[in-house]
Amino acid sequence: MFAIARDLLAGCARVAVVGDSLASDIAGAKRAGLDAILVLSGATSADDLGRAVVRPDVVLPTVASLPSWQQHASRLAAGPPV
Repeated sequence: MFAIARDLLAGCARVAVVGDSLASDIAGAKRAGLDAILVLSGATSADDLGRAVVRPDVVLPTVASLPSWQQHASRLAAGPPV
């Protein structure tokens, strides 16, 4: 499923999977070569994350945190003002 999504979105500069399960969402994203964003508001806890074999690229407390994180990440990617 993740590889199909990656192929369908090949024209996108960057694709990330957002999920709450290390075993399915994050592992599937990483196997497909996609960025993985873990939210700790579901199946995975902070304790689980400490023992994880597969690591997400980003960890957020809830999916509601995604817009503010995205704005922050965009500013960092743009670099300092000139």
